[in-house]
Amino acid sequence: MQGKGKHSRSKTRKHAGKPPRWLVFSALAASATAQAAAAPEPFRWMRHDTLAQVLPARRGDDAQDGAALTRDPRPAVAAESPAPGLTVHRFEIPAGPLGTVLAAFEKAAGIDVQVEEQRLRSLPSPGVHGLYTVEQALQELLAGTEITYRFDGPRKVRLDLGIADSIDVTATPGPASPKYTAPLLDTPQTLTVIPQRLIQEQGASTLRDVLRNVTGISIQAGEGGGGLPGDNLSIRGFASRNDIFVDGVRDFGAYSRDPFNIEQIEVAKGPSSLYGGRGTTGGSLNLTSKKPHLEAAQFATAGAGDAEFGRATIDLNQPLGDNLPGAALRVNGMWTHSDVSGRDAVQSERWGIAPSLAFGLGTPTRWTLSYSHLAQDNVPDYGLPWVPPTNVPLARYADKPAPVSFSNFYGLTGRDYEKTVTGLSTAEVEHDFAWGQGSEDQSLSLRSILRHGRSTRDSIITAPRFVSTDSTDINRQIQSRDLEDTILTQQNNLTARFLTGPFAHAVVTGVEAARETSENFARSGPNAPVANLFNPNPDTPYTGPITRTGARTESTADTAALYASDTLRINDRWQATGGLRWDHFN
Repeated sequence: MQGKGKHSRSKTRKHAGKPPRWLVFSALAASATAQAAAAPEPFRWMRHDTLAQVLPARRGDDAQDGAALTRDPRPAVAAESPAPGLTVHRFEIPAGPLGTVLAAFEKAAGIDVQVEEQRLRSLPSPGVHGLYTVEQALQELLAGTEITYRFDGPRKVRLDLGIADSIDVTATPGPASPKYTAPLLDTPQTLTVIPQRLIQEQGASTLRDVLRNVTGISIQAGEGGGGLPGDNLSIRGFASRNDIFVDGVRDFGAYSRDPFNIEQIEVAKGPSSLYGGRGTTGGSLNLTSKKPHLEAAQFATAGAGDAEFGRATIDLNQPLGDNLPGAALRVNGMWTHSDVSGRDAVQSERWGIAPSLAFGLGTPTRWTLSYSHLAQDNVPDYGLPWVPPTNVPLARYADKPAPVSFSNFYGLTGRDYEKTVTGLSTAEVEHDFAWGQGSEDQSLSLRSILRHGRSTRDSIITAPRFVSTDSTDINRQIQSRDLEDTILTQQNNLTARFLTGPFAHAVVTGVEAARETSENFARSGPNAPVANLFNPNPDTPYTGPITRTGARTESTADTAALYASDTLRINDRWQATGGLRWDHFN
């Protein structure tokens, strides 16, 4: 037996037996073709919001051109689909996230509920109150969620998204940050959500690879002492290296990020200080980490390619059983090695592991403890020399790259290296308060997150520079980075949904506090032998050593912030969003 949550809007449309065209999911689209099995009566498609279900058509309905499709009270019955029974139960399940509501429903009804798409568990559910059969109660708690159901047995039901009958831009799921309370379509800002499925299908192995899906982002190298290495990027022309967030908390450190532990990436374009605080002039990035859930899952990938590319990832999720109900462990791991195609001596190698442990899943109070570790050991590359306009022998190539082979490497394999280590420790608690009358427009939830992070960078990189204006010899100029960055931050968000007369409010209030520290140690060493412009030898011995001089630069930044915003829904066509934020940065 299959059906769908009720109280959804209907739409006038004549289908004449045509299958649905497209379902747009977040910022992506997927096609689905519907094939009707043999049935005793003709079938038609019924639209509810952005999804649809197949229902038996009343004979004669389709004879009227353009007739409105109204909900048939009879559920669609699939072949050999067992009914759940007509016994009436009393349900008192408050509104909240669908995962929490379903856990209470399973306990009250004795039904095993399987959710095909785990991210659906974060959708709001109105709950259910009163006397209902199992199926009636399920329809009540799925009201407005755009989710369909199918009974696979008297005690087993499967939930999944339905199929759209037209092109609709939706935001299910939308941004993971609690600061966004409306779907993407209704958020007055340019937002792009890149889901995990797209990252996997493209085989993206760096954050830079993932961001190639988004226009308006420029990746900068930061070489030659002009800026820090790592993910140095700009959004709409504004530097955004410090506008990268992980789970809504500002990230830090000069390192290159890997998507092995990322659920989705959200890119906000344009000023977004209400959501991100200081900076964020051109926009911001939010990386949502993978979290445990209550269904056992195992996923692994392995890849190989030219330039000695090799990569392996693993994603394991395991509920902890009856001894710890509502608890689950998830572990993500990654190893990658690669040379750079067409370049001599350059290579990169990194590995990472990210365990996370959750308690209280499917309940009003949920705890998550997680740690992410990413280590890199690379041979870095600052590319080919640039011919200055004052160079006499190469005057015809002034202000251009030197006329040499692309494979030429001007560093020293016995000296140049890049090692970074980043660790993030996070504790997060979420609580859904019992408030309201079971309506999706009345809820109250709290999210609190505490994080400590430490990032180190130890690198020696060669910047190729011409020795003089009358020579083609190359000076192997040393670029040293000996950095240690730390962050300790705490963030609280309280989200309230309520009604004032005919208007619906979604109010978010929050407070943040953070301390960031940075130390940069100066180092020096003997000059390296000069290189031949046309035939450099990367294996030239380097006597060294490179040591700290005793000089260092220290900085400490303290941040405190208060903010509040309200999304006011006036009707189905009009809504208004406004907010205030105060930041103190020292």
